[in-house]
Amino acid sequence: MRRIGIIGSGRFGSSLAQALAERGVEVLLLDRDRDVVDH
Repeated sequence: MRRIGIIGSGRFGSSLAQALAERGVEVLLLDRDRDVVDH
């Protein structure tokens, strides 16, 4: 399984994370605001 970390969960980061996860990639999404990442 491939793994990737993304820093920043704005429009680009969250869209990229979603697209990669849908393709079977394990994604770690980091952001300064923990509440944004938890939802």
